[in-house]
Amino acid sequence: ICDGGRDGLIVSVGGSGRYEENDIYGNAGDGVVVESSKAKPIFSKNQVHHGKCSGLVVRQQAGGVFKENSIFANACSGVRIETLSDPTLKENRIYDGVKQGLVVSDSGRGQLEGNIIYENTLAGVHILSGGDPRLTANEVRDGKREGIVVDQGGKGTMEGNTITANMLSGLLVSGEGSAPCVIGNFIFSSSA
Repeated sequence: ICDGGRDGLIVSVGGSGRYEENDIYGNAGDGVVVESSKAKPIFSKNQVHHGKCSGLVVRQQAGGVFKENSIFANACSGVRIETLSDPTLKENRIYDGVKQGLVVSDSGRGQLEGNIIYENTLAGVHILSGGDPRLTANEVRDGKREGIVVDQGGKGTMEGNTITANMLSGLLVSGEGSAPCVIGNFIFSSSA
């Protein structure tokens, strides 16, 4: 699924289905968009890359399971979870993004476990505007800025993650109302 004039793949209005071993790249919009409260697809072992916007966007109360995908080299965020969406992301590789690896905003949630998020230009993970994901046993490393940023009223629970070798802080919490729960993480070898 490549070189489209807009988004590469859209799952909407109660859509579901199984999407496995696809190569989604070079689209003018986002690579994959999942939207609406009943959209709950299963994505596994796909590559989503070199898009002009974000690799994967889950919005408008959508869900779904995303496992063992490679999301890389997109012009915006690798993954965006927003507007009350609550997907599960497990064992994905999210890397080499022009902006953040993962953004959770606008009261987005998400269960993120065992993902490797690395070598992104901005923060590996950015949680803001009421975003409240659960990050467990992820690796956030080798970023060109912070590993994880929680600001503008972001929340989130971070437990057992390894946050290492980022150019600036491993974890930065700033701004009124920003209040993550941080338990048993390994944060080391950041330059700042």
